[in-house]
Amino acid sequence: MKRILLGGLLLAALSGALPLVCFLLPRTPQSAVQETPPSQDIQATAPPQSTPEPAVPSTDYLEPLLIWDGDAQLVRTVEVLDYLIGAAASEMPADWPAQAIQAQMVASHSWALYCRDHRDGSNGGAYFTASPQRREGYMTPEVMQAYWGDAYEENYNYFSQLAQEVLDWVVTYEGAPAGTFYHAISTGATTDSGQVWSVSLPYLCGVDSPWDTSAPDFQVEVSLGAQRVSDCLSSSFGIWPEGEPSQWLGEQTFDGAGYCTSIQVEGQTLSGISFRTALGLRSTAFSYTYDPSCGEFTFTTRGYGHGVGMSQWGARALALEGSSWQEILAHYFPGTQLTQAQGE
Repeated sequence: MKRILLGGLLLAALSGALPLVCFLLPRTPQSAVQETPPSQDIQATAPPQSTPEPAVPSTDYLEPLLIWDGDAQLVRTVEVLDYLIGAAASEMPADWPAQAIQAQMVASHSWALYCRDHRDGSNGGAYFTASPQRREGYMTPEVMQAYWGDAYEENYNYFSQLAQEVLDWVVTYEGAPAGTFYHAISTGATTDSGQVWSVSLPYLCGVDSPWDTSAPDFQVEVSLGAQRVSDCLSSSFGIWPEGEPSQWLGEQTFDGAGYCTSIQVEGQTLSGISFRTALGLRSTAFSYTYDPSCGEFTFTTRGYGHGVGMSQWGARALALEGSSWQEILAHYFPGTQLTQAQGE
């Protein structure tokens, strides 16, 4: 009951057996996808709300998934195989290691089932929201064909082969699908879910991910004019900054992994993730300076995404070092198990 309650509260705060031995395919097809995966953070904003006491989770892990298509404004019924292909394609380039792609597939499937077990019935009963046209959370075959172009058939067949090998495996915790959240790049360590969403799940406790610091664009600077910052603060928090912009933002607090947990804004305390979301920053691991000569704030971010769960760049690095998809998932979700899906 405690696990179910925590799971429900986590989704509400967001308003997402023996391992199979797989082999690494000898060749990797080319892809038009950028080298670093996108960090859409669809998990941080799109999972459905949950009741505190969800129904007993279904043990049918192979039933079709109900996805709210935020572009078409309709519920899509998607077979598990198709979802694994479309979800992984939206998250990782096709030329990444097979074991990393398979870890992503299993994480996506497990997270989708976690959302299913904690949904509240909104959006026609869909488990979660995706934006296929923007390649967020899931892509339809039509979008993949437009995105991959001439490489579509090769890439699709490759992803399909990988998906079939992991189709019936799910990450579970205490017998139910786990909330296997993921993001693009960490700060060099992932963070506890409680630092981001105020509810801690035991397997989202934060682990080392040192490979991430070598990722392209690990550290990025972005400059925002004072008026832009003021507009973001007023529209998101109802805060209308006054006086010198250099005085608008104050002290920050950070967790052990370097993510901002809070920031003072005009005498109010805002959470790091809400501030990051309002300003559209790449990561909650941010610092700032203000230059009065040009009237701009410069925000320096490290990593990409909310920082909870599996780092996709870390998964890539582990796969290149020879880790299996099972080992990758065990690293980022300690205390979980791999369970073979059983249809009802």
